Amino acid sequence: MEHEVEAAKELKVDGVVFGLLTERGEVDVSRTKRLLELARPLSVTFHRAFDESADLLRSLDDVKAIGIDRVLTSGGKGNILRNAGLLGELVRRSEGAPIIMAGGGVNFENVAEIVKKSGIEDVHTLSAVLKNDPLFSQSSNRSGSLGKLVDPQKVRRMVRLLGDLSSRSQS
Repeated sequence: MEHEVEAAKELKVDGVVFGLLTERGEVDVSRTKRLLELARPLSVTFHRAFDESADLLRSLDDVKAIGIDRVLTSGGKGNILRNAGLLGELVRRSEGAPIIMAGGGVNFENVAEIVKKSGIEDVHTLSAVLKNDPLFSQSSNRSGSLGKLVDPQKVRRMVRLLGDLSSRSQS
């Protein structure tokens, strides 16, 4: 992971994403802190390993103390919409640092309800904005999104939807 962080810095990317847990399901504070220090000045997101932690609130306190910028989470194991209440608790507890970003099952059908129930402001929705191309799908990597194409029209649609949600909440 250290080599990948160094490579990302050489490529001048904006940020990196990683997440380290101990065997007991706690944030591996020392190794996470070491990677964070190596990654700076890049933005750092703790990925969905967070959802596998034994105690999400304690894990949030740990990543907050370390200085992580963002946490990508579905509010724990299971369905993100059912976890919206816990996502809201994470948003409140973080007080904006780290930013809580909803991910793992966010789509056009549920994003409004997730935002409404949790107060979340940042979402990750890759699967919702991928192209629906049967020829492309056959040749893509079956184990993940690597090699899949993002549909710009779907991205614009999601941005409009989120913008509408944001402007309604400010009214």
